[in-house]
Amino acid sequence: MTRSVPMPSYPFGGGCPDPHSLPAAELAAAAQRILPRLQDDLARYPDRLGWLPLREVAAQRFRDREGVSLPVESIVLTSGSQQGITLACQALLGPGKPVIVEEFTYPGTLRAMRHVGARIVGVPTDEGGMRIDRLAAILAEMSDRGELPGFIYTTPTYQNPTGATLSVARRRELLALARQYGVPVVDDNCYADLDYAGPPPPSLKALDPEGDVILFESFSKIVGPGLRSGYFAAPEPLRERLLAHKIDAGTSILTAAILAEYLRDHLWEHVGRLREIGRRKRDAMLAAFERSLGDRCAWQVPDGGYFLWVRLPDACDVARVHAAARARGIVYGDGRAFHYAEAEVPYFRFSFAYPTEAQIAEGVAVMAECIEQAMAAPV
Repeated sequence: MTRSVPMPSYPFGGGCPDPHSLPAAELAAAAQRILPRLQDDLARYPDRLGWLPLREVAAQRFRDREGVSLPVESIVLTSGSQQGITLACQALLGPGKPVIVEEFTYPGTLRAMRHVGARIVGVPTDEGGMRIDRLAAILAEMSDRGELPGFIYTTPTYQNPTGATLSVARRRELLALARQYGVPVVDDNCYADLDYAGPPPPSLKALDPEGDVILFESFSKIVGPGLRSGYFAAPEPLRERLLAHKIDAGTSILTAAILAEYLRDHLWEHVGRLREIGRRKRDAMLAAFERSLGDRCAWQVPDGGYFLWVRLPDACDVARVHAAARARGIVYGDGRAFHYAEAEVPYFRFSFAYPTEAQIAEGVAVMAECIEQAMAAPV
């Protein structure tokens, strides 16, 4: 089979699962079972909230993981969680409207915010995630100026790109500040099931089920991004504000029905396989970095998710590293893409979930050579 775009030699870029984890045979069997029952449904437009059986799977997933119920009627299916984030930006932001994010944040979210002209305010982070003392100071300053943000966006569990996880104490403090100032919170919880060191803390939605918390989760991250299947859950007033901007005539019934048919009985079995593969590949990447760059770079061991966030040496020419790495076929996340203000920063993100272990070992060694070249004086 030919590809329209050649694969890079070292694919460390996107947040994609191991392609061999895709349950292709099981999804095919699910399609065969469900398709004969879909003739009438496929001949009509989808429900505005999305295919009910998949929303029920989403609600059960939340209940199993969090121990808290999530009303099915609060859940809206989207074309990947990215669509939901875009809807939140369209509904709650606008030209000049401030929005608060972690200093380093998922570029897709930043693009959606910039697209509506929002003014992005970054909160410094540390190894424990967003610094709540700095968040409190920023909110107080904004309140004094009479310009509170449209929402606070955070990925508190296995943060993208840093891999940090916010403690329960910090989560409660964040929610208390949001209530104090009347600001909604966007809880991007896409990686919460991908834990490699035991269950993560409760989601913000679980800690404040009645508050103005908009939860974003994804099926794409645990099955495959090509499916474009995610969802959000929000209290009715916020749900309706986001739905007012969802003008795509609905989310695919076919995709949703096949996923629901498979995941209803196999969700945690499938997630268990992903955790096993992810833990093994994370450890392989950590070992490769320790061998090749242990005396040059610094990183924090992520307890889950798909990413390793790496700090380059101070003496390293960041631009030369990126140019050399791309010339050698390494695709990865340039730190600048994750910075809220697009500043040149001495970081990069490697994804360990998609590449093979052989690509990880070889690619990290090649990256080490690129970094070594960038440490030398320019010719």
